[in-house]
Amino acid sequence: MKLEPERRVLLVALIISVIAAVIAFFMGNISWSWGFLYGYAISALNFIAMTIGMIQFVKMSPKKAQSAAIGSYFGRMLSIAVAIFLLKFWTAINVWAAMLGFFTLRIAILLEGISYFLPTKRGDKDGR
Repeated sequence: MKLEPERRVLLVALIISVIAAVIAFFMGNISWSWGFLYGYAISALNFIAMTIGMIQFVKMSPKKAQSAAIGSYFGRMLSIAVAIFLLKFWTAINVWAAMLGFFTLRIAILLEGISYFLPTKRGDKDGR
């Protein structure tokens, strides 16, 4: 079964976050577990919003797409800033673990990029 690259990136990032959360949980750091999952959730929502926005921007005129992309960027960054600010009040979630959770999606994107250039088996249907 082949997954679309966007879904594959989200799935790999989720797996990384869950593994980190389970390890932190068994080490007795429950706040770190919640932090990894919280960071992943915020990062995944940001990624999904960006993906939906990009699909819409392609259908716009260049000027309108540029202003909409800038607005979308600042809106997404503002939502991340609010999510980080809320961590000040939620003591059940470790801030540092949440910051690490933000990077799981970037790691998954890096892994996706690396896998694109790896040699594939002969006879692969997508021809990469």
